[in-house]
Amino acid sequence: MTPEDVQALVAREIADWRLPQIAPGSTRGVLWDEERYRAQIDLLRTALVVPRQQRFVLEEEQVTTDKVHEAIYWVVAVTGSTLVWFDEARGEFGLASAGGPNLPMSIGVRGDLVGVFCAR
Repeated sequence: MTPEDVQALVAREIADWRLPQIAPGSTRGVLWDEERYRAQIDLLRTALVVPRQQRFVLEEEQVTTDKVHEAIYWVVAVTGSTLVWFDEARGEFGLASAGGPNLPMSIGVRGDLVGVFCAR
């Protein structure tokens, strides 16, 4: 993939987003309404960057082993010390913490672009 391919994918993800249909009683807490999601999508748009490849430490993989796992993903959005990335091999987005001088750490939040961004 090229940065342009990833940028087009991100644009489609945002344009095609629909309010999740979640069965009542299947989650804890109060479900978000569309207005709250739309506000987050507006913030997502301001956080978008020109996609670039970045090496990440996979923190979720290190929980079960002492070995350091790394992967290269596309950074698609940055907000504060949080990065949203895209894994082209698995076709999913994820969340990472960029704090510190070391590589950013993927923290195990994965899924669709809007859902991942809202989880930050």
